[in-house]
Amino acid sequence: MRIKAPATSANLGAGFDVFGLALKEPYDIVDVTRIPEKNVRIKLV
Repeated sequence: MRIKAPATSANLGAGFDVFGLALKEPYDIVDVTRIPEKNVRIKLV
């Protein structure tokens, strides 16, 4: 699963973050893959 979200501090009360939601870029992407183990692996930050 790939999740893409606007790169904002999510303080939507302040005007500058509301404007950030309207932009195409910059954004953060998180790729999530299910694995058989009961562990969590973080490959890249």
